[in-house]
Amino acid sequence: MKTLVLSILCVASVALADDFKTIDGKKDKNVKVKRVEPDGIVLSINYGISKVYFTELPKEVQERFHYDPAKAAAYSTQQNQNLEAWRKQQAQAQVQAQPQEAQATAAAVEPMAKKARTAKERA
Repeated sequence: MKTLVLSILCVASVALADDFKTIDGKKDKNVKVKRVEPDGIVLSINYGISKVYFTELPKEVQERFHYDPAKAAAYSTQQNQNLEAWRKQQAQAQVQAQPQEAQATAAAVEPMAKKARTAKERA
């Protein structure tokens, strides 16, 4: 029974595979569309996952996936703003973590320094 289900799933996954050719001639065969975003298609390819932007695809493919340049531009702008906000947040977190790391290092070094001073005083 498990073999039958597995066989059906394999056939179904092959049936859903597609070929894509970009306007510059790059071909990807037997790819699966993972998701469609306003500015492109995320594909599962035999070597990983890749995003192909609609501007890189022929008009027929753009129409097939309902590409709208205005929506794509707005989406890309929003994604870039989100990425920039995330980068700023990461930079701030790193700056805030530096004093804490310095304090932790000082706290770890202090007992060793105290032992060294004590040993030096005894000598």
